[in-house]
Amino acid sequence: MKKIELFYFIAGLIALASCSREKVNTLVEIHIDPSQVESAYDIAGDIESEWDIIALETTDNYLISAINKLYYQNGIYYLLDKNGHTVFLYDSSGKAISKLYKKGEGPDEYSMIEALAIVDKNIWVSDSNLRSLICYDENLKMTDRYKTFDIMSVYDMVTIDGNICVAANWSGWNDQNIECGIYNTANREITGFLHVPKQKEEIATFKKTNQLAGSENSCLFIHSYCDTIFQLSNNEFSPAYKAVFKERYEDIPLPIEKIMEPSLAHIIRGMENIKQTSQNIFISYLDTRKFMTAMYNKSKGVCRVYHYLINSNIGALPIFLYNAFFDENNIISVHEASEVLDFFGNESNLAKIKNESDRKKIETIMSSIDPYSNPVLIRYKLKPNSSL
Repeated sequence: MKKIELFYFIAGLIALASCSREKVNTLVEIHIDPSQVESAYDIAGDIESEWDIIALETTDNYLISAINKLYYQNGIYYLLDKNGHTVFLYDSSGKAISKLYKKGEGPDEYSMIEALAIVDKNIWVSDSNLRSLICYDENLKMTDRYKTFDIMSVYDMVTIDGNICVAANWSGWNDQNIECGIYNTANREITGFLHVPKQKEEIATFKKTNQLAGSENSCLFIHSYCDTIFQLSNNEFSPAYKAVFKERYEDIPLPIEKIMEPSLAHIIRGMENIKQTSQNIFISYLDTRKFMTAMYNKSKGVCRVYHYLINSNIGALPIFLYNAFFDENNIISVHEASEVLDFFGNESNLAKIKNESDRKKIETIMSSIDPYSNPVLIRYKLKPNSSL
């Protein structure tokens, strides 16, 4: 066996071992107490005073049903709408630039889009139905198509060091299915880091809302039926953290009817969503069908649970983790137009905004949208010394 193959084989065995129910002492434990939930974490002290609120232009050709992934690069917002199989491009003011919609059976088309990644100015999408990674340049011309049929279905992607970390959402369709790997955009090949044995047919196949969390030059990964958080950094993949719930945790393979049993709604069944900044790891999980956010400070080793985040300087509009997107410098939260109108239409919420310039920003946006407009984005810039 070649040395590199042996390395990845051993890494895979280590990864699988870490998913056992036995205590793994080598991992950093993230202790989560679901009975100690605070209302909200206020980001006001972590962000710059200047912030942007962007009403995405709404026309007959630019109608967004949902934003499943968002990148802000090159002064452009790249938005993935999986329901519409479309990637929308908007400038920093919210004006529509173009859209990638090539659903069909042609040589440069896809049958569906499941995931999105941006590498330089190239747009990469995953067609999980045809098991392909497809690249379009800034002019929306296809430049690459890589078939992953015998390797994996890709349901989440994150850019790391000019390459793409790729993830599958559940245990495999065969015994060799890759759960996490990296696609080298130059060499056009996927290196698999983690293989998970096939589950029985009756076992529920969960889709996590976000499996990968990139920050700086590292990426975190979670998958179904495992309380371990893996880390990919410097081309090394290893178990790094272990989520330890104080109570009501039972993340084991079950049929869907057992999982959805109303009397068992209080059971917490794994991590649903993960994001990270340089300072913190954010874990979303479902508790009695409601999303909770566990915020773990890496340097202090402290974890606190919140219903959501807020910025108290602009009326404490709730920011939910599943509708917020982080990069090295920004937090971008997504809000339905009707949500913005309802929240700031309440005079008491608008009165909480003490800064007149900030209040005018909100009022200007409210005058330009209606309940059927495209979503509104709020972009906060992190301070250099932010604890967030």
